[in-house]
Amino acid sequence: MKYSSVLVEELKPVRSFRFFPRCIVLTFIAGIVFYCAYSVIQVPVNEITSGRLQSGSVPCDCPYDISELESIDRQRLFYNRVPKCGSTTLITLIRKLAVKNNYIHFNSKIYDKKNVDEEEQRRIVRQVKSTPSPCSFDRHVFFINFTKFGESPPIFINIIREPVERIISSFFYRRMVARQNKTKVKPSAYWLNKKFEHCVLTPDPECTFLEGHNYSVLQLPYFCGQEPECQLLNDIGALQKAKQNIEKYYAVVGTLEDMNMTLQVLEAVLPHFFRGAYHVYHNLGVHRNQNLHKEQVKEEVKEVLRANLTAEYELYYFVQQKLYQQYQTLVEETQKKQYKFAFTSLDQLLDYR
Repeated sequence: MKYSSVLVEELKPVRSFRFFPRCIVLTFIAGIVFYCAYSVIQVPVNEITSGRLQSGSVPCDCPYDISELESIDRQRLFYNRVPKCGSTTLITLIRKLAVKNNYIHFNSKIYDKKNVDEEEQRRIVRQVKSTPSPCSFDRHVFFINFTKFGESPPIFINIIREPVERIISSFFYRRMVARQNKTKVKPSAYWLNKKFEHCVLTPDPECTFLEGHNYSVLQLPYFCGQEPECQLLNDIGALQKAKQNIEKYYAVVGTLEDMNMTLQVLEAVLPHFFRGAYHVYHNLGVHRNQNLHKEQVKEEVKEVLRANLTAEYELYYFVQQKLYQQYQTLVEETQKKQYKFAFTSLDQLLDYR
């Protein structure tokens, strides 16, 4: 902070600083410069490496500032949560942050109606737009285009997961829920005791993905939308539409494998909703829905699944690359602030000499 000339004159009787040996001053200045240089080559958190930044698919133009998103309603957040991607954990976190950051969160208990007709889409749009803001919503539902109904879209966010790991997690989670008698219909003993590797290698329809067939259990429809073609496995048009929607309407799409990075990007891009997210996540304990009965699956079995999920993986790498680029922008902005602070302090020091 700069002092007025009057204050500086009053402080002049303390004259000892003026007679410090020049070498001490130069050493202090050199220390500040070294700190600045050191900050440039350090990443503020231990998530990114140069190798990982180069992974993924085609680089995208990824907005760090949500003002770059298309006609966005900045006072409303919509999390159309993908199952088995840490969504229960994130909802627990959002509920805590809603109290902390003074907004209202609306949690949907509808889990099995992801693909909805036009009338239901219109009802959801009306509910979101008529609720007093700031507010946030979550629901397991495929992407809904608010502009189709003449409304500006809310801020969309989501989290996805390595595709095969998500399929494995879902397989064991469904059986865990059934064993706890949380399902309406009791499944057969054969289904309950089915081995995942046998399911894949048989091949069992539950664990088989065939090109051109419709699958509502994949991640891509959550970004493509409600149209039937969005559920076609490896459909090029559906993949391109999902990517376009992510760039137009999603402020952040994180990955479960990079949860720390995801939380820091959410906090930087959407501070009104996610201020304090990283601290709350790590210090207040919000982890949920961990399945302790999930079995280890051989890598060769995973490769059988991966071979038929090319569009799922291209979407995953696209999202991963976008997240890394947003995080890198955050790193660069942090470094600029460190430079500004360091050299402002240096200017103040020289002013007092």
